[in-house]
Amino acid sequence: MEGTNGPCAMECLQPKKHRLSISAPDNISMKRLSPRGNLCQRCEIISWSSLAKEKISNGPRGKLIIQLSDTQDTHEELRNSECRMCQCLSMIKPVHLDSTRCQLRAYSARYIFGRVRKKALLSDLVDSVVIGIAPRGESVAACFSNGFFGISDTYQQDYDFGPRVMSDAIDFELVNGWLRMCKEKHTKKRKDGIYCRRDDCSVPEGFQVIDCITGLIVPAPLGCTYVALSYVWGDSQASPRAPDADSLPAVVQDSILVTRLLEYRYLWVDRYCIEQASESKHVQIAQMDRIYSSASITIIAAAGNDAEYGLPGVGSRSRQKQTQITIGHAILTQIFPWTSEYLLKSTWATRGWTLQEGYLSRRRLVFTDHQVSFLCNGMFAAESITQPPPAMNSYGITAFRRVMPSSPQSWYNGISDLLAEYTTRDLRYESDIMLAVLGMFRALYPDGGGHLWGVPLSSFGECLRLDWCHVTLSKRRPGFPSWSWAGWKGEVEVNKYGTLRTCIHIPAPSVFAGRSMIHLKYLDMSAISYTRSTTAPIRLYVTGRILHLSFKRIKWPNNLRSRPTTIVRFEGDYDYKLRGVDGLHSPLQVTQEVTALVQVIMDDGSTPDDGMLGLALQQTAGISVAGTGSSGPYLSGGTVFHSIIILRQGDGCYERAGVMYVKPFQDKTHDKDSMVYNPAMAFTDSSGKYLEKVSMGTINGFQHLWYREASEATIILG
Repeated sequence: MEGTNGPCAMECLQPKKHRLSISAPDNISMKRLSPRGNLCQRCEIISWSSLAKEKISNGPRGKLIIQLSDTQDTHEELRNSECRMCQCLSMIKPVHLDSTRCQLRAYSARYIFGRVRKKALLSDLVDSVVIGIAPRGESVAACFSNGFFGISDTYQQDYDFGPRVMSDAIDFELVNGWLRMCKEKHTKKRKDGIYCRRDDCSVPEGFQVIDCITGLIVPAPLGCTYVALSYVWGDSQASPRAPDADSLPAVVQDSILVTRLLEYRYLWVDRYCIEQASESKHVQIAQMDRIYSSASITIIAAAGNDAEYGLPGVGSRSRQKQTQITIGHAILTQIFPWTSEYLLKSTWATRGWTLQEGYLSRRRLVFTDHQVSFLCNGMFAAESITQPPPAMNSYGITAFRRVMPSSPQSWYNGISDLLAEYTTRDLRYESDIMLAVLGMFRALYPDGGGHLWGVPLSSFGECLRLDWCHVTLSKRRPGFPSWSWAGWKGEVEVNKYGTLRTCIHIPAPSVFAGRSMIHLKYLDMSAISYTRSTTAPIRLYVTGRILHLSFKRIKWPNNLRSRPTTIVRFEGDYDYKLRGVDGLHSPLQVTQEVTALVQVIMDDGSTPDDGMLGLALQQTAGISVAGTGSSGPYLSGGTVFHSIIILRQGDGCYERAGVMYVKPFQDKTHDKDSMVYNPAMAFTDSSGKYLEKVSMGTINGFQHLWYREASEATIILG
């Protein structure tokens, strides 16, 4: 560490008494001046010593120090400056902010790292100042992805909030303190049912662990408490059944050491603890939810690209040094960006299997090239941050929502978000697409069921969602049904238009027991059925409304691209606007005078042929289910929202080729609070002229001309 014993060689002249202003003049902040005393004139004029003693008011805006130029203060120029302070600023101003006007601001460390419900718990604790760079007009939230520098006074270094000075090796006394705090404090389930402590830990049959004392792979003892490892194997050439500890890859060797330093004896590593030739292999793979949720803590190796990289700060792998400089009586210490930023950019976060490993774990020890962090289901703590115990709470875990259940969420919304993330990830073997996600389905739907080939069934009405869409161009994955996202390689979005979901209704899973043929109730009392077998059926027999589609590519002229269509619901009521997009569209006749141009999303990006079939699904904003006492399949005043599955003729069945979304114009536009979003649509009159205003009156989705003219038929969907 540099400059920890007083003013260092980088320090400029001692601050003078008249230097009480913290903000530098704008004409200096916009111009790079020649270095003097290892600080440029702009950085020298700031009284860092005074800033270290200042009481910054709580709040997301903090206090302005200097304005940064969007042209002269680029990441590269700051990094290559002879001014050491500018070099520090480059560490918290990444390249992607180069074209953005930014500000260097000072914040209360207590405000940033002391988010608690009962503020009185922190009233007597000592605060410090941190500085961060945010785009002009944005709050401190924009700084978390870039990191901070904490400023402390050389005469007052015992702060309760601020940076922590790190050593080259990990401080396991600190880590064990985090683990001990979780075990002592997080003994009950949260209101959303999420927990850190489990009294019913159980492991699958044939479960084995590495004995970190003897180095042997042994059957797990009864009541075994163990550590699990989540890592990336990559191109490691290590043997899956290594004869001795020296031939184990570095990440396993380091994890054995960490397990012992955490005062555990047993470690579970999939590559070594699952017998590849045993009958229990597939049983254990399908029950990853039990393995990771039963582990006392999971080591997440988020650094490096393979198993040979190891855990930085544990074995031979060193980690990035924490920058610290002294200016006058001010010590500036680097606080690394929020661990979620490193985690989500890591190779670990690109692998399909690691999603459920992170999600299902109760406690996680995350190793990056910069620091180690503790993440349980009730708190977050990082090595470069000093916080008192009351401030280590659930506020810090929301940034990790893509790798753990950090907020209350229903089964349906939870799996929708997770599938959107999961389908962006890679698998070494494409055939693992369902295996690598089964643990999450089991955890989120412990009573069984919950999906058909990964297509979610909602908890209300057992609704089968077939109208998911691709975010990017995708390729067909052999061996899986086309109507499931698992049948495609590419990112999907399950919940594209919020609460107005289209689906097929089916009875509860318990109805399936002992039946060879199952009838799945559709909203308009059509039905789909399939033959029950030991595995889920690939082909569905679907009865519904079928229509013939035509297609056209549209590139809107500039004068229309930014001009939305105004939809008037009926006189005296509100109206709203829809905006068209370039690309493939299908014309659907709404009335004799009005035709809707509906955006077409093809799964593989291919150009469809005119005459292809569409399967129309629909749902109302208010749904009634048989047996609830309601008088019909729709509640009065319900909004009908259509999804049309585009079908392509396959081998003995139809296969899904794309999807379209049709809104019947009876609801508000883009209401974030109620999660209502309108699909891109435009309209023409009978002559093909673009309409800037369309009056739909009280027409609903069942009264669309295209829907009334569609024929009912049964198809095989595979």
